[in-house]
Amino acid sequence: MAFNIVGSNIDQFEINGRHYKIEYRAGIQNPLRNDLESIIRVFCETEIAEKLPRITFVIERNKVNDAALAWIDTKEAKGGLKVIHLDAPSLQESHAKESNTSFTRYIVKALAHEASHLIREMISREITIKDLTQKRLSEHLAKSKKVDDHSQFSVILEVTRWWLHRFINDLHTEGFAEFNTGQIATRFDYNETYQDSLYRISKRKLLEIEALRTSLFSKFEEIQNPEKYKGRESDYFADLESLGKLVTNFTLKIRHNSYGIGEYMYYLINYHSKKEIDFVKIKVFKFIKKYEEIEISKNRKPIISLNSKQGYFDYNHTLAEWAAAVKVMRNRKKK
Repeated sequence: MAFNIVGSNIDQFEINGRHYKIEYRAGIQNPLRNDLESIIRVFCETEIAEKLPRITFVIERNKVNDAALAWIDTKEAKGGLKVIHLDAPSLQESHAKESNTSFTRYIVKALAHEASHLIREMISREITIKDLTQKRLSEHLAKSKKVDDHSQFSVILEVTRWWLHRFINDLHTEGFAEFNTGQIATRFDYNETYQDSLYRISKRKLLEIEALRTSLFSKFEEIQNPEKYKGRESDYFADLESLGKLVTNFTLKIRHNSYGIGEYMYYLINYHSKKEIDFVKIKVFKFIKKYEEIEISKNRKPIISLNSKQGYFDYNHTLAEWAAAVKVMRNRKKK
């Protein structure tokens, strides 16, 4: 059942008792408007959309993130609203250059990704918990005696710690959204050849992150050597600038690569778990442990490990290295 609200820019329809609304805050010209409504209907028939009793799709100009086609407002999500925003200029640009099939696939994938976050917030308060955890970490770093001044170097240490936390959480949250997107797009093949291919791709992505992290932590040690900079203060500030650029590259690589690595981790668990796992409710550390367990059972080195030191990246070991760098900084200040 479908109907338009007379004199407004709102279209509404129902599918199997679920209510959907499209709200136009930015102008969309035909035939794009008709095509977009048809595509949204296609998405609303998917398994992932069925888990949400109602969704509002808002078409507007993206003022949050210039690169995003679709996004959710975390304040809306935490308030219980099921709203997915779509960027009007991006829609128009893609509609003009893509075939109908490609355009449909592009939109449905974007909607599936954002709907995944809404489902997890609805059931397990994922966004609320993630924001609270990150807030507590930021407050802890600000107050902690570990990083206790406002020098440029201590700020770099704080940023690094925050992004290590963000990396693990993005594997869990964004990986879940990407996995759902892949399932809807029937992108996955469940066989050993395809699995091995995904492993190699994810390993490469992780090693790109790890190479930058190793360089970063090595620079931490180097820059805290007081003998190196005696009478050469300008060299110290030059190295600080270089360190800042390294941190930026590190964070960008995490943002770019964590989605695909996390997607692979969900794929592997889904492929090999003997019993069905509720991915909506699974917590971050249990998720990593389950992934690690499966890789080890296949006699393969995990890409990520939590605290066993068996992975190419071990979270607790990395945090210990970070804490060691902070300790050196504190001891240096006491002298």
